[in-house]
Formats: sequence, structure tokens, C-alpha cells
Amino acid sequence: MALQAVCPSCHSSFTLPDDVAGKKVRCKVCQVIFSIKAPPPKIIEEVHELEAVEEVEAVEDVLEVEEAEEPEAPPRKKGSALKPTRPPVPERLDDLSPQARPRPKAAVQKTQPAGTPSVRKTAISGGDQVGDRVGRGGQSPTKSIKAGNAAAVVSGRDLQHRPNHVPLILGSVLVGLVVVVGGAVAVAYVLKTSPEQNNTAISAAPQVIYIPPAPPPPPPLAIPVLPAPQQGQSANPVAAGDPKPGKITKDSKEAVKHATVLIKVTMADGSKASGTGFFGCAESPNLILTNAHVVGMLSSDSLRPQKVDIVLNSGQGDDEDEGPAEVLGVDRSSDLAVLQLHPEGLKKSKPLPTPITVSTGEKLTELDDVYVFGFPLGEKLGKEITIRPSSVSSLRKISGTNILDKIQVNGGMDPGNSGGPVVDTSGSVVGVAVSGIQGRMINFAIPGERVHTILNGRISELGIGQPFVSGKQVGVPVTAVLLDPRNLVKDVSLEVWAGPAGPPRAASKQKPETKAGDTPRQRFHLAVNGRERKGEVTLPVLDDGMVYWIQPVFTDGAGETSWVSANVYKLPSQPVERKPADLVYRPRVNAPASRLVLTQSLNFKVGADEDSLVGKGETKVLFDSQVASFTQQTGAVVVLTYLDAKETRLVKVGDKGTADDFKEIPNETFKQIGTSYKKMRVNEQLDSTGTIIKTALDLPLGTSRQTADSLMAFHKPISMALNSVAISLPNRNAVQPNESWKAKRDFLLETPDKAYVASFDMTYTYLGQRRRGDRDEAVVAMAGDLRHMEGKNGKVASSISGTALVDVVTGEIIQAHTTLVMDDQISLKTPDGTLNLRARVSFDTRVEYTRAK
Repeated sequence: MALQAVCPSCHSSFTLPDDVAGKKVRCKVCQVIFSIKAPPPKIIEEVHELEAVEEVEAVEDVLEVEEAEEPEAPPRKKGSALKPTRPPVPERLDDLSPQARPRPKAAVQKTQPAGTPSVRKTAISGGDQVGDRVGRGGQSPTKSIKAGNAAAVVSGRDLQHRPNHVPLILGSVLVGLVVVVGGAVAVAYVLKTSPEQNNTAISAAPQVIYIPPAPPPPPPLAIPVLPAPQQGQSANPVAAGDPKPGKITKDSKEAVKHATVLIKVTMADGSKASGTGFFGCAESPNLILTNAHVVGMLSSDSLRPQKVDIVLNSGQGDDEDEGPAEVLGVDRSSDLAVLQLHPEGLKKSKPLPTPITVSTGEKLTELDDVYVFGFPLGEKLGKEITIRPSSVSSLRKISGTNILDKIQVNGGMDPGNSGGPVVDTSGSVVGVAVSGIQGRMINFAIPGERVHTILNGRISELGIGQPFVSGKQVGVPVTAVLLDPRNLVKDVSLEVWAGPAGPPRAASKQKPETKAGDTPRQRFHLAVNGRERKGEVTLPVLDDGMVYWIQPVFTDGAGETSWVSANVYKLPSQPVERKPADLVYRPRVNAPASRLVLTQSLNFKVGADEDSLVGKGETKVLFDSQVASFTQQTGAVVVLTYLDAKETRLVKVGDKGTADDFKEIPNETFKQIGTSYKKMRVNEQLDSTGTIIKTALDLPLGTSRQTADSLMAFHKPISMALNSVAISLPNRNAVQPNESWKAKRDFLLETPDKAYVASFDMTYTYLGQRRRGDRDEAVVAMAGDLRHMEGKNGKVASSISGTALVDVVTGEIIQAHTTLVMDDQISLKTPDGTLNLRARVSFDTRVEYTRAK
């Protein structure tokens, strides 16, 4: 028998002989000495805690151990994108391309004939709760976990009090929390707690190119360091960043104190968070700077918070005031956000605090004194501001450059300080508090240079939509998203040309030179659309060996024109013709069965930052699909016959250097049913618009209740996946290009506690049609937001977006791809109390119907 252990310091995992139980060992990785506790009896699904490590003064009989090698987890395989050519009809999942095929541990047997007689018919409608726990034989999806004493490490991006990715030992004992997600995928995740919890959610856009900010000086860049003062405004003096000797003066301290505010946030899903911010722009005195993660908008798929409240002079009696603010923009690359306070919403009519000067960190040196202002732990310590002395311990630069990326300071920050000012002895802001490593006195601030970058305005991302035929050329709709809180950007254009393929071309403030082989550039101006710029671009005709090039251009408030980096653009799909189409659901009854391939990938995160992925999986299913009946009054019945099903589930068990370590875990439901799913048929009831309204299972004679329950648990998440890529047609003739229609759709969604019926307000938009192979297909974009989740008392936010290809003759789906994201609040009871955590589940689902051979 072997023991499994984890070093409490570096979290390296080890496999040890059982005779070391009760002895002390030395970790070969970090040299820390720790004790090995005798293992408790192995009980499936029981959760145990690693023994807390005591400090060792004198050590005897220390055993030297090497770090155990973990098996490499299979890489996540993504489904292929929609392609203009029809692939061969697969007979089994093994016939699919290697790029799309998951790596199960055992091959699935060949299909059995359809048409097996049945005596049991089990319905799964939108409102049914098929078992209170799905996917693990009826077992509870959540297990309590006792808080350990391992060192808690905070991400370098997010100032939150939370443990590091402590390795979870999988086997007969799973140390950690197992959560059932989607019924078919279970993942364990690391607890991340914080008084300033963050919320995010997805709002996917087609073909989005994220544009990083140009680096600050000294390198030449597309974005100026300071804006020119607009007419009627006074210039905001910027300190040289050269701290004065001695301590901060009383007047400077009071100025920073009054300009620092407490931020209270109600996230998109209704959860609460708090952080710190400050007034830092003299030209716009009602602007407040903070972190993107404070307002829950660090991820690119974030939803805006429901509400942001600003507390001025917090805890200062009659001077305290509070009012609403809105998020004007976020810079996710540096984790900064700009808020606008609405003075008319303040409870007291007092002047706003004077903004403090934001300087640069270029003249900072190690050991310079700095001060951290903010509200550590929110209001738990009291409403008054906290000021703590610190010092610069390191100036972290972007690898391979001389550009300052982070200012490392010696302590002074805790959760709640995020977004607060870090000032030098003159009272000038040199950085914005952002993150730290708990217990290590290592904290980080964003240099003041980054603040100037977002206040000056720039293009943050470029979205390119569905290509369309424009005469003899191809056009594309373009949307430029601006990070321009002060509305300084005057003009936004897109330059396009054809040329040889190559790496991206650098940003510049000078007009780029034409390279050999390039065609003349064409510039297209984008029209103002709120805080976006929209337009349509005609692409040049391509000769052999040529590619499309695109380069955004903008002019700032000082009249200076900047060229963002240029990139090659490839058409994502065949262009459409913008002409009317009949979008009516009229499927062919008893036509030869189509082969249906369903692929769903799942990601599970805890927290809002990008590195919080703790579980992932992929399910792939192969069906035969045939329409058994259809009338305009009753809708259609579609019969699905399972041919093959495979699944891969991975859970995070630790970190290996900079790479995440994932381990495959089995699905108990898959084990229980074996290949019996091939003996059942699925009857889907669709209404006259093509919307799935009910699903029933035909089970073979003699199926036991236990097997029936397992088969229902097996199919339930697959049914949810199929529903997420279905579409509701308007059932109208001559639908015009870019015309939209709305529908209310009910999806069965799995949350970490159980399944719920979720109502979405969907918007469908017809983009155009094209001829592919021997049929005409319409391209329909879809997007929706969660309106209501029946029976769910907790806080959930969710959105869905995607594209479908629809047969113009029959109204049947040919291909579809959707991304559904759900943010959920999880309450966990532990020996130390109840933890309220944020969980994010994203489902990427693809289906493709191909005609039988």
C-alpha cells in the first residue's frame, strides 16, 4: 500500500511507502520538513483534511523524498469551427477527425440496431427534476471541506484572500470539493474567499480581436502619455515621479485621504463586493479610478455590474456621503477601471474632493517610501480609511523590455485595498493597488503610466462580423470598442489592403510605410455608435498568395493620429448574400436519417480571474436523427438513436511550475450504464417554430427502475446541450437581411446544486444566405440573457450567444454553435463557517447534421 502526501509549503505531491506513516520527511523541492500522518480508512466520497504542519526545531530520522511525477492530463480538444465543405458522414465517434476526438480510456462499442421494442417511456420536460442529484448515481454533488492550514497564495492579478491551488489527491479519497456540473462532468475546485468577491459573465462577440494597450514610454507608441487639455479645461500637472525625502506631510496625507473612496458593488448576479478607488483626473473631477476586478469586469466576457455606489469620506460623520456611479471603461490587460460619479445622486450637496495627481513610476527606486490608502476587508474593520506605510521592494518589468509592469511593495495591502492609491512622500499616486501574496509581505501596484493610458483613450477591441458579398468583392461589418472614458478620441478608421502573409506589424504614430507586395491602402471611417464605432469595410480582391491585412487607426483629443498594430484577417466562413429568405419550419417527415454529431466542452472556474480554471471536460455524442411526424398544429417529433458517446473529465489537482496540473476523473453514470444507452431511443417534441418543448425516452423491455434512472441522468445534460443549440424560427416568408425577431426560450440548466428551468429572452438575427453544396442555407445569429430561473433562490447571471446555419427549404438546423456562461453563487458550510463563493460554468456546444450515405 502506498501513501499519498502533499508538501504544505510548495504543494508538490508525493507517493510514499506506507512504513513512513507517523514519521517526518524532507521535501526535495523546497526542503521543508513535515510529518506524515497515518491514513484514515479509505471510504469512497469521504473528504479528509491534510494534517496541519508544525514548526520543527530539531529533526530526527528525516526521510528524503523526491517529487512524484503526475500523469499528464490529455489536452482539451475543441470542436472544429463551421466549415463550408461537408465532412464525410461518421459511423462512430472514432471516425471523427483527431482534432475533434476526445481521449477516453476505453473505446465505445459499436451501435445496436434501432427500433428496439419498448415498454417504458420516461419524459424529461423543461420543468421535470429527474433526480435531485444528476450524474453521480443520485449522490449529493457537494461535500464539505475542512479548512486547512496550508499557505494561501493570491494570484498576481487579483487581490483576494484565497488559498493557492493545493493539490487534490484523487483516488478512493478525494481531498477537496466535488461539484456536479452538467450532470456529465464533475469537477473539484479550490476554495477562493474574499470580502471583495468578483462576478463576471460572458457576452461573446463574433471574431473579436483584442487590442492590447500600447506600452508607455520610453519606447515609441501609438498612444500619448498625456492628453492635451480641452478648451475651457485646466491642465492636470503630472509629477515627475521623484519622491521627496522624508515622510508624507499632514496636508498631503489629508488630500489623499479625502480623494480615496470606498466602492460598494452589486454584481450582475446580485452578489455584493467592495474595494477602493480614488479621484485622479483634474480635467474630469468626477472620474474615479479603481481595479477592473473590483467591479467584476476583469474577464473579457464580463457582464456589467447592476449597481456601483461610492462612499466619500467614509466613517467621517457628517462629512460622509454616498452616491451612484457607472463604469465608463476597463483595461483588462492592466486591471484598471474608470468610474463616473453622478454628483446629482449624492445625498449631500457638498463639493467633490480635489483629485490627486497621478505620476509615473519611472523614477522610483528600491527602498523608496510609499503609503497605501484604502479599506482593507471592506467595512469589517470599520468604515474609516486605513493608511499603511510601505516601501518599494522591486520594479517588475515586462520580460525583454525596459517597460515597468508592476511595482512590488513590502506589504500594506489586504483584500479591500484593491483599486486604492499607492502614493510617494509627496502625495502623488505612483501606483494602484492590485494584488499580493498573502503572508509573504509581497504586494503589487499598477504603475501610474497605465492610468494615463486609459484616461487618454484608445481602441480596446475590434469585432468583425459575418462576411457578405458586395458586388464582386467581399464586405465585412466592423465594430471598434473604445476605452475612452473622457471622450477624447475624435476619429476611428480601419485601413485594409492585400499583401503577402507575415507576422503582425507594429503600432506607430507615423504613417506606416508600404511594404513590398502590398496593394494601396483603403481607409474606411467608422461612425459613432455610443461608445463604439461601427461601419462596413470592402475587402480588396486577392491574388494568389495574398492575404487581407487590417489596421485600426484613431485620432485622439490632441489631434494626434495613431496606428494600432496590423494583423492578417482570414474569412471565418463563406460570405453570404444579403437577400430575403423564407424562414419557416417545415421538416421532411420519414426522410433518410441524418447523422448528428454533438460536442460540448465545459470549463469550471472559481472567481473572476483568468487563471481560476479548476475543472474542464468534453462530451461527444453521435446520433441518428429522423423526423417521425410533423404538422403545423402539433409540431414535430424527432427520433434520436444513440450510436456512440464519449466523455473526458479533468480536475485541477495542483500547479506544476507555471502550468496547471489536471487529472482525469471517471463519471460514475457512464460506468453504471455501460453501453445500455444504445438500446434506448429519444423522442423530442418540437413546436411549430422548431423549439424543443419536451423529451421522452423509449427504454427496452425489462429495464429496471435503477437503470432507467441512470439512463435519465445520462441523457439529461445531453438534452440540455441539444436545446442550447436549437433555434426558434419566425415562420415568415421574405425575412430581410439583418432583421431580428425575439422569443422566450426555456433551458434546463445544471447549477452546482441541482437542475433548474431557466427562461431566456432570445434575439435572433438573419444575416443572409448562401449556396453550399446542393442546398441554400441561412445564417442566423442568436443571443440571449437570463430572465428568470424557476425555483432558484440564489443569485445567478447567465447569457448565451452563437450562430446557426438553417436549411432554407426545410427550416432544419444544419450546423450550430453556442456559448452559454453561467455565474452562480455557492454557499459552502465548513467547520469555520459558511463560505460564499463565485462559480462560473461555461458550455461551448456544437452540433452538425450530415445526410446519411
